[in-house]
Amino acid sequence: MLRVAVYDCRKELADRVKGLLTCLYRRELHIFTCESIFALENYVFDERNGNVDILFVGLSEGEEETIGEIAAIQKEYPNIQVTFIADRESQALNIFQANPAFFMLRPVQEEQIQKAMNRMFLYLRRTRNRIIVFESARETLIIPQDDILYIESNRREITFVLTRGRREKGMGKLDELETRLEKNFIRCHQSYIVNADKVRAILTKELILYNGWKIPVSRARHKEMKKGILEFFEEGGTLISGEEKGKKEKGT
Repeated sequence: MLRVAVYDCRKELADRVKGLLTCLYRRELHIFTCESIFALENYVFDERNGNVDILFVGLSEGEEETIGEIAAIQKEYPNIQVTFIADRESQALNIFQANPAFFMLRPVQEEQIQKAMNRMFLYLRRTRNRIIVFESARETLIIPQDDILYIESNRREITFVLTRGRREKGMGKLDELETRLEKNFIRCHQSYIVNADKVRAILTKELILYNGWKIPVSRARHKEMKKGILEFFEEGGTLISGEEKGKKEKGT
């Protein structure tokens, strides 16, 4: 499921875009509407929401800084696709400060939405991380790897713990699943695989995720796990070790 944020300072205009998207792509999108650029930024940068894939951004008179704010978001998340919406064609002159995928005029029509989404879908299909296809008891699960916080095994039951508190269950072996995951997935315990992208701190006996959740680390796997996570992160990342965390808590 793709995550879409719709921003327009005029609520009725944001609601119209959301309504068209819901009508056309009800099963494929999770849609969030924002009435301020500040709310949009908070939504995109909040790690607990998972990755935001698509932005629809309404431009209004007196909001010249909006394009700059979108460009700043794309600097942090370059794969986010953006469609700008305006009242006049002249408002498109400055949108290339950002990296727009599409531009449309109000009033927004269903055909425009479809053209924009087709273009953005094509890009996202080319750039998104692989998905995991996994059999549950009643259905075939298709799970984007970006959505996974960690994976837990209990006997042969596999639980995928996902962004927004979602959980999906299936049957299988963790050893086999591990071979199908991207390199950012690290085995930290006999029963746990963690997404290194979601890890904030490494402690002696556990990992701390960005949302504050704690994942156990076995003594036998700690050294190899820590090496794997630290190698994954580029220098200057936000990950901190247990020693650094202790110093910060003591104020040193």
